[in-house]
Amino acid sequence: IWPSNTPPRLFIPPPLIPKLKAPSRPLVLTEGAKNAMAAYQHDIDAVGVTGAENGCKKAEKPGDERDLIDDIAAMSLNERVVVIV
Repeated sequence: IWPSNTPPRLFIPPPLIPKLKAPSRPLVLTEGAKNAMAAYQHDIDAVGVTGAENGCKKAEKPGDERDLIDDIAAMSLNERVVVIV
């Protein structure tokens, strides 16, 4: 359950946090903490968004472009393969 009126956050399995700075392994972006943890248990570097629409900030008005949430925007994704599942 996510508190209301809070911006969406990225779920990162705690053991994965130090590895995120090294772009040598592909990163999987999935929906939900359970999926991210299940992937991590199978040696897949995975992070989860709290819903299909929660990887981006809300648009100011309908039809506007949406920016990535801060947690994703702050990640170093250059030179890294990112797979969206």
